[in-house]
Amino acid sequence: MKSTTIKPNSPRPETPARISLLSMRGIDPVRSRCLRFEFEDIVKCVDGIELVTPPAPAIRSRRFRRLALAAGMVRQRFPGSLGSMQASGTCHREAVIVTIESLSDLESLPPASRLRQRAHTAVCYIDELFTKGFRQRTGEIRLLRQFDRIFLGCAGSVEEVADVTGRPCSYLAPSVDALALCPYPETPVRAIDVYWMGRRAQGMHQALVEMAENRGWWYLFDTTSGRHTAPDHRAHRRQLSEFMRRARYFVVTAGKSTLPEETGGQEEVGFRYFEGAAAGAVLIGQRPHTAAFERVFGWPDSVIEIPL
Repeated sequence: MKSTTIKPNSPRPETPARISLLSMRGIDPVRSRCLRFEFEDIVKCVDGIELVTPPAPAIRSRRFRRLALAAGMVRQRFPGSLGSMQASGTCHREAVIVTIESLSDLESLPPASRLRQRAHTAVCYIDELFTKGFRQRTGEIRLLRQFDRIFLGCAGSVEEVADVTGRPCSYLAPSVDALALCPYPETPVRAIDVYWMGRRAQGMHQALVEMAENRGWWYLFDTTSGRHTAPDHRAHRRQLSEFMRRARYFVVTAGKSTLPEETGGQEEVGFRYFEGAAAGAVLIGQRPHTAAFERVFGWPDSVIEIPL
C-alpha cells in the first residue's frame, strides 16, 4: 500500500476559520525557513486555520525599524481578515498564532497587543531562542510578554523565558512531515553515501571530503547559505526529501553547534535528527546530552557519534 501525505493545498471549506496563523513567508522567504512554512501548511489542513502573511516591512533595516516603532512612527498593516477587524476591535478568532524563527522576527510583525484585540488568545512559537544574552534583549522581551502563551523549540530555554516574561512557556519538540520523507514502499536506491545539510563543522567536513575522494563516495553538502531565497518552499522541501531518502548516512549535530558565540554551549535537538530518521538514513555525528534528546531519541545507536 502506498503511503499518503496530507496535501497542503487541499481546501477545507467545511471548516470555518477559527484561528489566524501568522507566517513569515511574505517577509523573509529564505531556504532555512521552508520547513516551518511546511509545518504551517499542514496545520492549515487539519484545523480551521486562516493563514495570514504580512508583507515585508517598509523599513528593512532592523535598527531603524526598531527606532521607528519605538517612536510610534510606523503603523503596521494587518493583512487579510485581521485588517478588516481593525475598525470593530471585536474578537473574531479563538486564537492568533505567530510562528517565528528567532526573537528578532517579532519586530517585523504586528504587535501582540493589537493582535489580541482580534482574538481571545495570542500564542507565539519560537524555533531558536538560546538563553545566552536573552535577558539583555529588553525590547523583544517586552513584545514577548504580550502573548498569553509561549512555545519554544529549545528545551533548555523554557525556564529562563518563563521566569523573565512571566508567561506560561512550554517546549514544543521539532517535527517533520515523516510520511513525505519515508522511503517505503518505493525504497529508492541509496546512491548518496553521506549527506550533510546546512551548517557544517569544518574538521569533520574536511575528513568526509577526503574519505569521499579516497573511496569514490558521493558526499553531498550545501555550497550556499540558508539565507538564499526559496521562491517555492514546497518544491524546495520536496527536493530535499528526495535527497534524504537516497542517503545512506545523514550527518546530524545539535542546533547551531558550530556557533557557540550564539548558543553559549547550550545543546538542543534540531530538525535534522527527525528528518534523517524519517528518511531511514543512518544518523552520524553529534548526540546532544539532554533530557529532551533522550525522550525522543533515547534508544541505543540512534546516532552513531563521531567527533566533530
